[in-house]
Amino acid sequence: MPTRRKAATDALPEILPRSRADLTPERIVRLLLYVLGVVTVGWHLYYAYQGAIPRQQHANIHLGMLLAVFYLSTIDFDPEGWRDHLNNGVSVVLLAAIVGATTYVHLNFWRWLNEARQQLVYTNLDLLIGAVVILITIHATWRAYGRLLGLVVLFALFYGWAGPLFPGILFHSGFSIERLIYMNSVSIGGVYGFILGVGSTWVAVFILFAGIIEGYGGLEYVTQVGRNVGGRLRSGVVQVAVISSMLMGSITGSSAANVATTGSFTIPLMREEGVEGKYAAAIESIASTGGQILPPVMGSAAFLMADILGVSFFSILQSAI
Repeated sequence: MPTRRKAATDALPEILPRSRADLTPERIVRLLLYVLGVVTVGWHLYYAYQGAIPRQQHANIHLGMLLAVFYLSTIDFDPEGWRDHLNNGVSVVLLAAIVGATTYVHLNFWRWLNEARQQLVYTNLDLLIGAVVILITIHATWRAYGRLLGLVVLFALFYGWAGPLFPGILFHSGFSIERLIYMNSVSIGGVYGFILGVGSTWVAVFILFAGIIEGYGGLEYVTQVGRNVGGRLRSGVVQVAVISSMLMGSITGSSAANVATTGSFTIPLMREEGVEGKYAAAIESIASTGGQILPPVMGSAAFLMADILGVSFFSILQSAI
């Protein structure tokens, strides 16, 4: 019996504790990451199927979950100096802050939508929560993607406040700090705007789809096809990236979802074959954008063009072909 029990515990995923002695802080955090990852995937699939709440409210949950995953994953359990200890402390504090802020926004979503957005009625606590969400989002962007992108966002906010200080065509009357916080959070805009809405719906679902494809060997298959074609054509790997983006775009009709889905493996594939990083990214982005107008789906742009031009949808399809 003990041997059978030991074999059963050895068969468990490495993330799960085998005994009470395994309940170390590192193992607990890894377990939380595992559970939160499963919950995040389940929630996005449920929303894609059911869509029971507004997209902005779902986007708030999406943002909170992913920021929580990010800060949990940044905790270093082998700190070497005061900087690592400081980063761990900041990660824990911001993790607690984003969980609290996400919960607050979710519970007060309809008040923000109806009173704050439409009637300009909000509280100081609303502004504080909005400022917390904005600052944490900027910090996570800075930490994950480098200081350049974070500085761009900070400069945009600074320019909104310091408009009267700029000369010539850059001059504007400026916005107060309260107004900037309101427009970028409490009004269900800014952080909760169009980009997050697209990312939390189409992009998130198709990233999950790409993960499933990769988990079942799709990445290895595409890699092998690329190498086989590359053996005959100098640009074989690049052509595989273009064709895969074309086919995915014809199904999704979304250039953003296309880049997120196919780019997750075509860009690394091209880089492995010697294509420079910026060229690989450019090829994938252009191919994905072109794939959006490949029939039959073509995204919302096709319907907008048909409406603006006053022609039938089939005319737009014909032009795209």
